[in-house]
Amino acid sequence: MPSGRTWTVVEISGFRQTKISRVSPGPIRYICSSIVPVRSDAITSLAGNVPPAQPLNTNAAINHAWIKSFCQLYADSVAVPFSIHARSETVSETLVGHLAAAGCRHIVFGVESGSERVRREILQRNVSNDRLRESFHLTQAAGVLATANYMLGIPGETKADIEQTLALHDELKPDDFGYFVFYPYPGTSLFKLCTQRGYLPDKPFEFPAHHHATVLTLPDLSAGDIEEYYHRFTELRIRDRLADLPADANEETRQALIEQIEQDAARG
Repeated sequence: MPSGRTWTVVEISGFRQTKISRVSPGPIRYICSSIVPVRSDAITSLAGNVPPAQPLNTNAAINHAWIKSFCQLYADSVAVPFSIHARSETVSETLVGHLAAAGCRHIVFGVESGSERVRREILQRNVSNDRLRESFHLTQAAGVLATANYMLGIPGETKADIEQTLALHDELKPDDFGYFVFYPYPGTSLFKLCTQRGYLPDKPFEFPAHHHATVLTLPDLSAGDIEEYYHRFTELRIRDRLADLPADANEETRQALIEQIEQDAARG
């Protein structure tokens, strides 16, 4: 999934993101990316000697002992604020504490859907909404900004599922969020599923990966349904960003913010 409209928090906070690898603790059925482990000598060039033969996993941080060692060395040798992607399944209070102490100021969580059914049965992510709530709470309690990424128009998803995503958003209260219409990237298992079930257009490779409109013909969600929900997420973003403005912000400032968000949403 791209990271399109999740830059606001990073820009405001004054630090940059550097993506090093995209390794996952489980099967990813919907992301098109290569796995490029970072060699121990590459880590050494950044932060001194760390326990050998461990990839730097910005998407999960599975090996907590290794991450602790890396964070200690990073804080001593680099000390530059950073942002990572993580999965709620792997986050703990201790882990977030190590990351925060090392300079982590922002974590992006792939929530994807507020429906546990969609995550479990379609995306093959066995994580509960309670676990998602906990990970956001732990992150923000440690003084780290938390961004949520959502998808809509997932094969097998219903209107009720998307309503659950909207409801979960208000419970998570992320500092920022991104929202994207599902796109079936070739090489993923969900692309294969879409092919088998006839959801793809006749010439799928002629359709660009827009993140505001679907290229699929789905049984439970029409293109119009998905467009309507995309607009609802845009309205949600406007609501949240307006709430972040100072109480004395004038109407010109408020209107400029609304127009910028609507332009970003239209570009997808």
